[in-house]
Amino acid sequence: MKNKILFICILLVPYFMSADCVYGAKDKTTFQVLKSGYGGKILFSGGYADDFIVEIEGYIPEYIDSVVFLKDEFCSWDSDVIYIDEEVFDVKSVEKV
Repeated sequence: MKNKILFICILLVPYFMSADCVYGAKDKTTFQVLKSGYGGKILFSGGYADDFIVEIEGYIPEYIDSVVFLKDEFCSWDSDVIYIDEEVFDVKSVEKV
């Protein structure tokens, strides 16, 4: 039994090491598309909290008209977080800058 628990813990370590969280996302004033296509990345800056990069679980075009955060606080692998050009996206990963 101990071996199974240890094995599961070892498998989960990479997930928790890469799972970053964002607080105060709705305060961000600007965004910039760093990578378009499937798994695109967007840099959010401005406001009082730390700047961060979000990798989207889905396809994003090179040019985006509007971005709205549905959640003010979220972590990597969270669902239904960002509303981009009339479509809701999940977050694959979050990286603080």
